[in-house]
Amino acid sequence: MIVTIDNISQIVKILRFPLAISVVMIHSFINGCNNIFTYLLQNIIFLSVPLFFIISGFYFTNSSKPYKQKIKDRLKKIAIPYLIWNTIAWIVSLRNTGFTLPSFDTYVSTPIDFPLWFLRDLFFLCLIQPLILWLASKYKGLILIFCCFVLYYFEYTIPYLEIRYNSIFFFSIGIILNTYIKIKPFNITKMAELYIYTITSILFILTIIYRDFFKVDSIQYSLYIVLGCITMSLLLLRNIQRIHITQHYKEFGASSFFIYASHTILINGAIKTICTHLPIPPELNIFLISSFTCIICLLMFFILKKYSLSLLKILNGGRI
Repeated sequence: MIVTIDNISQIVKILRFPLAISVVMIHSFINGCNNIFTYLLQNIIFLSVPLFFIISGFYFTNSSKPYKQKIKDRLKKIAIPYLIWNTIAWIVSLRNTGFTLPSFDTYVSTPIDFPLWFLRDLFFLCLIQPLILWLASKYKGLILIFCCFVLYYFEYTIPYLEIRYNSIFFFSIGIILNTYIKIKPFNITKMAELYIYTITSILFILTIIYRDFFKVDSIQYSLYIVLGCITMSLLLLRNIQRIHITQHYKEFGASSFFIYASHTILINGAIKTICTHLPIPPELNIFLISSFTCIICLLMFFILKKYSLSLLKILNGGRI
């Protein structure tokens, strides 16, 4: 099986919407969700944000545009929506906190629309991408990987900006992947696939049994994440010819950013409050909260698309 830039692009089109739903599910967890079922679920949905970083590093490096133009594009796609959605979240929060002026923390170190830390990290990583790319070119990426492991070991976080080591690690993986696929597409044998599936399965089980050792932010859990992302991609590649992407599915994919940016404003409000008071198991509540949230976000997206396309383009960073 040959891994090329083109078939990776096909995988990304398939994954955009499910990954956005996975992020919603992560933020739908409530008290009482600490059992084998939720640990299994977490091991699957926790692949989403790292995979978004890997995809972002891959595509930013893959673009043939000049660096300055790519940064201008990221201002439109990342920075402006980041500021707008944080402002919306701040306005919504005033009903509980009373009027307070937004601070540096509101927009940067701890964004009030808290999932947007991903966009904050991503924009900064795009700015320093030439440095990461230069390190990736040294000794077949080993220098970059070594630097990432050092950051992991010391659990380094960039002061004030709060950009963390795992963001840098996964973004760098995407850069390394793109750099070497451009040189020569990967040829993955069935035996190599089998080894990857086996190791991933073993790590999957170990992360459940030894939760204290495989903490979410640890380097050992990140190794599982990397292999989990590779496994998911290989399974899709193996079956890519059987998967037909309809026009309706493409439209759902375009809503992924909108869902990502808006969902916690809803979850932290009425939906989570209502669902947590229902006499149902916490595990079911995860699916109930995330389902209602995604449905409402999708309704808002398609209403804006029909009646205020220009506003939606601004909110969605031009992704339509």
